Amino acid sequence: MVQIEKENNNIVFWQAAVISIVVFLLGLFVGVMFESQRTEATMLTISSLTYEFSNIKQMTFYYQQISNKDYCEEAIKQNFKFANNNLKKGQEIERYENANILIKTMDSKKREYLLLKTEFLINTLILKEKCNMSQNMIFYFYSDKTTNKNIIAQQAVQSKVLTDLHNKQTDTFILIPLAADLNNTVVDLLLASHNITQMPSLLINNKIVLSGIQSESEIERYLQKKNSFS
Repeated sequence: MVQIEKENNNIVFWQAAVISIVVFLLGLFVGVMFESQRTEATMLTISSLTYEFSNIKQMTFYYQQISNKDYCEEAIKQNFKFANNNLKKGQEIERYENANILIKTMDSKKREYLLLKTEFLINTLILKEKCNMSQNMIFYFYSDKTTNKNIIAQQAVQSKVLTDLHNKQTDTFILIPLAADLNNTVVDLLLASHNITQMPSLLINNKIVLSGIQSESEIERYLQKKNSFS
């Protein structure tokens, strides 16, 4: 009788073990599938933005060659449209990453995305010079790789402030977030030329540097200085 009871206990034990393993493997499989789908969605987002910006860049290049000032209004309009779309997509990618959905192989995609944003930055500077574009520009520098909790917290606050301000004043300035530690030549040049070493930092109209957390009112004060760009 005791032997039968032991055998029954063993059967129950192994059944429970098998069920636990199956549940674990199923959960692991679902997690991998979910992460894979999100990663693929992010890659498609970046590819879509790259294609969209290629059209804008070609348009700017074309009109530069024919030296036609009449193109300015449409070029600025399309550039501004891309800026807002890029910002929304960037926030979407950031949400995926904060949820630990993106895998390490996405590091190369993040660099590709940063390269796209620096190309857009250059295109915006061209339009600013050639077309006397009236909108202000804010380059937001942040650390992508930092593990410093204080810096991470500051960046979260500054990002929220900038997002809220941009939502209120969408038509008045172009916001370009730039990771400062992904070895991008243009970003490194901007940091060095403006002596920016602290994260987070803002560069307004390629001239005014604000380091640390800035409030909406403080940023607005500089945006109202239309002659701050040179």
